[in-house]
Amino acid sequence: MGMPVKLSDDLVRMARKAASDSKRSITAQVEYWASVGRAAERSMPRAIVGALAHGKNVSADHPVLSFFERISEASARMEAEKKLSHLVSPRYQADSKRRGGIVAVYADGRRVRGRWDMKRNAFVPARSKAKRRG
Repeated sequence: MGMPVKLSDDLVRMARKAASDSKRSITAQVEYWASVGRAAERSMPRAIVGALAHGKNVSADHPVLSFFERISEASARMEAEKKLSHLVSPRYQADSKRRGGIVAVYADGRRVRGRWDMKRNAFVPARSKAKRRG
């Protein structure tokens, strides 16, 4: 059950702006901030949470903060790769054996060497060299 809470005019103003930017209601924005604050209190040392709450600058070099930053970057990257991996097939990468070459990597694991044709804006597989009989 909800409970009415009195908020300062400054907090309401900041919540209104943040809510507009993030497409939330003002109530949802304040609840979001509260949940982030609860998570911070459980996850970070008290001294850092206190410094942040009082608007003090906290060094990004602090081991706990840099750890959280690395985790969030890694998890965001992994989540993005997971979401995009099934959308894009083939994926293209530089050919380590041929300067200027490209390798198309398909979802089934096939790898095809080739090049990018700028006129057609398309990948062109390399011709396989047929063995001559002699």
